[in-house]
Amino acid sequence: MIILLSTLAFALSTIFTNSALAITIALLGYMAPSIINMLVIQYKVTFMQYFVTMNWDLSGYLFGNLPAMEGMTMGMSIITCLIYFLIMIIPTFIIFKKKNIKNI
Repeated sequence: MIILLSTLAFALSTIFTNSALAITIALLGYMAPSIINMLVIQYKVTFMQYFVTMNWDLSGYLFGNLPAMEGMTMGMSIITCLIYFLIMIIPTFIIFKKKNIKNI
């Protein structure tokens, strides 16, 4: 979870060049998912099992707990997190390379 949130903050600060916006959205991303996950589980929205917040807590798989939704496995959660990581890091890298950074 921490890796994905820090990658999100890094991506947003690189793309928008606004650190305050990046930190605010990352903190919101830390606080809001518990509410979203609870609503998704309660109303059984099955396509949300591919959303990153449903998959970033891998501790449930390690200690024998049941997954949040039926059909979720540890492998699926890791692959989903990796896909979201790549979706955030590749455009960030491309935009960062195009920026004209000068030493002052």
